[in-house]
Amino acid sequence: PSGSLFTEEVFYRDNPPTLTSRLIKDAARDIPIALKHFFPPIVDCDPTEVHKRHEILGERGVFGLGTDNLPGFHDLVWLFDKGLETMTYAYADVPDLMAELFAKQAEYEIRKGELVLEKGKPDFFMIGASGTWTLSSPSIFRKFTLPVLQKLTKMAKEAGIPSFLHSCGKERQLAEICANETDLSVINPLEVPPMGDCDLAEVKKSLGHRLAMMGNLHTTNVMLLSL
Repeated sequence: PSGSLFTEEVFYRDNPPTLTSRLIKDAARDIPIALKHFFPPIVDCDPTEVHKRHEILGERGVFGLGTDNLPGFHDLVWLFDKGLETMTYAYADVPDLMAELFAKQAEYEIRKGELVLEKGKPDFFMIGASGTWTLSSPSIFRKFTLPVLQKLTKMAKEAGIPSFLHSCGKERQLAEICANETDLSVINPLEVPPMGDCDLAEVKKSLGHRLAMMGNLHTTNVMLLSL
């Protein structure tokens, strides 16, 4: 009702689909539309189906629920046509609108976290945030992302549920911040170079007293090329 936004996606015959046109093409024009319609108020949730699945799994595994993401460049970049470059210009050209967009997402994710912990009651609380460090800067991370991560991990700790952060890409400095400045329990995937910057032995020696760790596989060599 506030304007027209659209995406285009190309489906190749022999390759994964690619998003060739994204929703926000003119930041000053389109971000106000996003603010009105992309993050509607979350009133409540019905956890019935979640509890059924948890019961079916029983003690044969761990059952996780969580939030889709944390606010920041790593997530909202998918809204901006032409990606990170366009979003970076928007951050410089319309900083107030960008700050409002991050704040709106923060409110949205925290509310989801509240309902997951209160009504979903999972075995662990998942925070998906791929590219948190790789697609941002330390200052932007600290301004928009870290406060929400601190809030969510504190909520999980108070609920007695371990929290789990997934963030692909470079993660060494992020892991240190999580260990020292949040209540996070588990971090992954701690990727090795060149996609990441983590050496598992070094990270475990430095931060293993504070965080459980998962991953450290070379994604291409192990998951694609190993037979």
